[in-house]
Amino acid sequence: MGNTFSLFNGCCAAIATAAWSMVFVIMFSYFLAVGLMPTLRFVEQGIRTKGHNMKSIIDCLKSTAEDQNPAWVFPHEDQIFTASEIQERSQCLQSVLARRGVVEGARVGFMLDNSSLYTCLLYATWGQNAIAIPLRAKSGKYLNFIDYLEGCDDVCHFDLLITADDDGYHGLADWAASRKIKIASMNDVEREASLIPASTTDYIPIKPENMAIIQFSSGSTARPKGVIVTHAAMMSQLKNIQDNHQRNRDGHVVAASASWLPVNHDMGLFIGVLSPMYSGVSNILAPPGYYMKNPPRWFRLLAQYGVDFTFSTNSVLASSLASLERSENFEYSLSELHIYIAAEKVSPIIVRRAYEVLSKKGIKKEHLHIGYGMAENALGATVSPPGSIKSEWFSLEGSHQIKLGHKAAGDCFELVSIGIANDDHEITIRGINDEVLSDLVLGEINISSPCITPGYINNPTQTALAIVAEKPYGRLRTGDLGFKFEGEYYFYSRKDDLIIVGGKNIIPDDIELYAEQHKRVRIGGSVLIAVEDEGAGVIRLALLIEVSMLLPQDEQLKLSKEIKSLIFDELNIMINKVVFCQKGSIEKTSSGKKRRKIIRNRFVNNSVELISAVVKKEAVHGNVEIKV
Repeated sequence: MGNTFSLFNGCCAAIATAAWSMVFVIMFSYFLAVGLMPTLRFVEQGIRTKGHNMKSIIDCLKSTAEDQNPAWVFPHEDQIFTASEIQERSQCLQSVLARRGVVEGARVGFMLDNSSLYTCLLYATWGQNAIAIPLRAKSGKYLNFIDYLEGCDDVCHFDLLITADDDGYHGLADWAASRKIKIASMNDVEREASLIPASTTDYIPIKPENMAIIQFSSGSTARPKGVIVTHAAMMSQLKNIQDNHQRNRDGHVVAASASWLPVNHDMGLFIGVLSPMYSGVSNILAPPGYYMKNPPRWFRLLAQYGVDFTFSTNSVLASSLASLERSENFEYSLSELHIYIAAEKVSPIIVRRAYEVLSKKGIKKEHLHIGYGMAENALGATVSPPGSIKSEWFSLEGSHQIKLGHKAAGDCFELVSIGIANDDHEITIRGINDEVLSDLVLGEINISSPCITPGYINNPTQTALAIVAEKPYGRLRTGDLGFKFEGEYYFYSRKDDLIIVGGKNIIPDDIELYAEQHKRVRIGGSVLIAVEDEGAGVIRLALLIEVSMLLPQDEQLKLSKEIKSLIFDELNIMINKVVFCQKGSIEKTSSGKKRRKIIRNRFVNNSVELISAVVKKEAVHGNVEIKV
């Protein structure tokens, strides 16, 4: 009897276990299907924020080299390398870095222009599990390079600096020695690598929380801010880039990519170096100058190699459209090419103009997209959904309430949508008390995602101001103003750029855009600043415009009047003064953004090179303030 009872209990237990197992399998399948288990999602992506089970960018390099082995084209070098050749070359360079004292966690700064060697050096750095720090390749008209490097070194403490050439090495050798920084020229590094026949250097294992990049902001006049990008954030962003493009191609993965964007900018780094290796596709990489000198040549190259994935900025695309429109004998098809516009505010005027010009080259309207993001989120946070870019006319009632408007209304403005949030991203619009705002209410854009930086390197004060410690990822206060409407987000202005005159919001981007529609003003050749008129006690708007040659005074007065009228007619905003300055006075960041604060400071301190035949230099006394 006891055995019979035990057998009965055993059968019941087995049946119960089987039943619960079946229930678990069903629930598991359901949760996996609907995507409600973040941990499972991270496993699928090969990313875990805890533990060491993460597919790294070096794993991508190895698998791409072994499996697809696509070609990478460097047209300015007249070179083509396969992924396996890039891997082999990077391993040789990893040995060179190791011999020069680069160990796990070391900080390697690069002052290089886009090239095959730069690409291999970056992978060599990550192969050593060291930290890559992309820097400006050269000084600018108003940039003292030693001051720039010192500011960065004060923050991140370089272990090694690599310069573009021997001249750069010799020019910085004494300074580097005074700071106990090792320095090498690209030529020296390449020569050393050529003496290594076949490197067997082992890759150092990478943990998700390890720093991959320190990305310096390019517009600061004070202490530079170095954004920490972890390997986990990098890999999560790369998956977003691939998935966004796949959705915009009806489920087809990236076929081939191309970039001319500077690698020292986060968009150039991710699009030109990281994304193609992550996706295992062929790639074209050239320096910005290669593109700028001949945009039609670049687009012919994209067509020739079947590129379907590339990025641009609003200002660069705008400056390229005229030469593209003039180009003839364009024998290739661009019907598969998708262009993503990002890194600065995108103009609806430029979108419409791009539709008009690019459609003649075979690019479809629905293949033009807008992205929004920043270095603190390891690049992108939103992207246009499939279809044409959406634009709307709005008006602002009071300081925050957005209303739908129309072009004929004097105080209305047109904005293009920056799209929808990326996967695993939560975007909220928040008020001054950090409260979440409803649709069509202007506030600060906040981002929460697995791509959010843990902070600024060695800068807890700025980190605390920008990053809110929330689970699971932390929340970034972007400093950007925007709102949500019908499921999509709209970028209004940078908080720091916004000028308020007579209770009215003035957005410099919009003023400059209309000024640059004038045939005598080149794209990117104007900047709006606000100065205080102490005598009248009011804020005046001054528009600086670069000219490349001295013009007769009567022509300058005529041009000034035409520009003022154009802006007033389109935006109902009165410009108090148009100031003509020497070409090169309007300094820009590596992504093409105008460094407005720096230019304004130079202007009020009488250090902008004005055209003497146009206006007399006027001393500006007292404090100059931009109202926010």
